[in-house]
Amino acid sequence: MSIPAPHSYVKRVCKEFLMNEWNSYWKNSTTGKRTKEILPSANLDLLISNKYVIYLFTNHGPFPAYLCRFKILNNPDCLCGEHGDVDHYLTSCMYTKDYHLLLPTGAARIHWTRKLKNYLFLNRLK
Repeated sequence: MSIPAPHSYVKRVCKEFLMNEWNSYWKNSTTGKRTKEILPSANLDLLISNKYVIYLFTNHGPFPAYLCRFKILNNPDCLCGEHGDVDHYLTSCMYTKDYHLLLPTGAARIHWTRKLKNYLFLNRLK
């Protein structure tokens, strides 16, 4: 006699299987190195809906370096002459000087990336 599994059991097993598949794909992927540095594994608890945080994590968005990859712009440089990616605008561009961040290095960067994973911290960036 076969007893069917409860709905909750099937749901949990499917979720575990899909998370394992997602993490396997994530770890074996050759793209997304910048994002992997901040988020080393796939996680359903950290769903980011703030587009500016996504720009920061992925280095994608309305930046000359990214738009040039898709032939939307002819030049990947900022108006100031440097490479126009997210890090440039956040740290060194003279046109965004009032908004500059000090990005940590070394051991402080590890603590900083852990702090980024805190969902409440991400909500404050809105």
